[in-house]
Amino acid sequence: MNTIRRLVVAMLAILTIITLGGCSVREPDDPNKNTNLYYKEFITKDGRRIPCAAIVGGNGTSGLSCDWGHPITSKETK
Repeated sequence: MNTIRRLVVAMLAILTIITLGGCSVREPDDPNKNTNLYYKEFITKDGRRIPCAAIVGGNGTSGLSCDWGHPITSKETK
C-alpha cells in the first residue's frame, strides 16, 4: 500500500509540474513592437509639448513627423 501511495504522489507531482510549465507571463500588446516607429515628445520654452513620431529605417534613413498644429498644453493633462 505504501508503494501505491508513493506512485500516486509521484504522478500528481509530475502532472503539477507539467501543468505549471505551460504558464507564462504575457507582455502587454504594443502595436509598434516590431516596427521602426517610436513616439517622442518635445517641450517648447513656453511649456507646450509637441507630440512626434520618429521613424528609424534601415539603410541610414530616418524621419520625424510632429503635430505642430495641436500641441499638448499643461491644462489638458490635469
